[in-house]
Amino acid sequence: LPALAPGLTPLCDDHRQHLRALAREIGPGLAAASGGPSGPSPATDVPADSLSAIAALAGAEKEAAAAARAACLAAPSYRAALLGSIAAARASHGEVLV
Repeated sequence: LPALAPGLTPLCDDHRQHLRALAREIGPGLAAASGGPSGPSPATDVPADSLSAIAALAGAEKEAAAAARAACLAAPSYRAALLGSIAAARASHGEVLV
């Protein structure tokens, strides 16, 4: 759905920035494990229509926000700020997409 790309670019940029920050914190193996600097390959089960695709993405962002919150709470204190920032960004992405 190329028509959605301009509106989703800022969210994708946030994810790339977080991946780079996590790679600096945890180590360079993180970027390779996630599919490289551009991220993993797109999912093949993306809904064909824009509204359904955005709804699916919003749901994925909300699930990821919950996982990031849990990671933040379980992480050592020196990583809490980074993980909290990622959790907040994912939560805002979920709301922006609704």
